[in-house]
Amino acid sequence: MKGMTVKAYLETVAKICTFEEAAGRCMPKSENENACPLADFDCGTPKEPEDIDEVLKIVASYKMPPEGGCVKCGADIREMRKQGIKYCPFCGSELKPCES
Repeated sequence: MKGMTVKAYLETVAKICTFEEAAGRCMPKSENENACPLADFDCGTPKEPEDIDEVLKIVASYKMPPEGGCVKCGADIREMRKQGIKYCPFCGSELKPCES
């Protein structure tokens, strides 16, 4: 996190939100334990000063799945996608077509 600019922070939050929304996890943790980690913090813009450090920690440590990975579980299935699989072998979710 040290040295992250405001622009880099906002770009990372946007990526997290895009990924979590595509995975169907854009909801508070009270609704789903696998929900977006930023949902309880106003999507990365916490209103309470005591939440700021926690949000910064979440953004700095968030692991994006690899390009072409499963949106639901984040598994690296790029090679399997080339073989035309339609469901993730790790979580069973239906895969959206690759954009690459």
